[in-house]
Amino acid sequence: MKYQSQKIALAYFSVALALFLIQILGGLLAGLIYVMPNTLSEVLPFNIVRMLHTNSLVVWLLLGFFGAAYFLIPEEAEREIHSPKIAYLQLIILVVGTLGVVLTYVFNLFEGHWLLGKEGREFLEQPKWVKMGIVVAALLFLYNVTMTVLQGRKTAITNILLLGLWGLALLFLFAFYNPENLSLDKQYWWYVIHLWVEGVWELIMASILALPGLTAKWSKNGSMSSSRPRSFPASSAPATTITGSARRAIGSGSARSSPASRLFRSSR
Repeated sequence: MKYQSQKIALAYFSVALALFLIQILGGLLAGLIYVMPNTLSEVLPFNIVRMLHTNSLVVWLLLGFFGAAYFLIPEEAEREIHSPKIAYLQLIILVVGTLGVVLTYVFNLFEGHWLLGKEGREFLEQPKWVKMGIVVAALLFLYNVTMTVLQGRKTAITNILLLGLWGLALLFLFAFYNPENLSLDKQYWWYVIHLWVEGVWELIMASILALPGLTAKWSKNGSMSSSRPRSFPASSAPATTITGSARRAIGSGSARSSPASRLFRSSR
């Protein structure tokens, strides 16, 4: 690793892989319960397993691109992450929120409580305190990455990434509004599920995918290197190839001022 703060990504990737495993196991268990309805019907009903399965998907994807950003942004900005402590604090908040969601779902804790109990909206079942934690973690991430970029080298990729991160923090706020009118509820639900996940995340993912692609170059022996592309030296500039017909045309007096002749003279 070129920068020490890139090690932050290892912690994020480890937790993301653990949640990915939980998602897979939850999906397998949900499929088994769907086929055999009496399986764990009293201990772990299908609706609880489904919530764990879908929620773990969202969280491990969040952790994945958080970790990817912490790994790639130092190389793009050419400096260390502004505050590694904030990055680890952000991870702790997300892990505590995830454990709180699991315990609340499995044991049905604080049922009906406006702050601690789970909600009944599809994909937004998280208790409000967990949603607050997600917003705080997103704001910490936004501050940390923004300060890193502002103090380092600024590129179009980092600008698009920051635009996506602002949307990540702002559009999730619609998850807190739960109107009694079903039409309004679905409208604000759509803002989170589709604009937040399927809109804002694409900006972030595209920026992260573009970072390694644009920072790589082909070395002279054909292998990839991680340094930024530079202009070719004069000695390695590709030579201009002149065909035989062009050479014959250049040799005639009528073609001395033609584009082919000027090209040939400039190449010599």
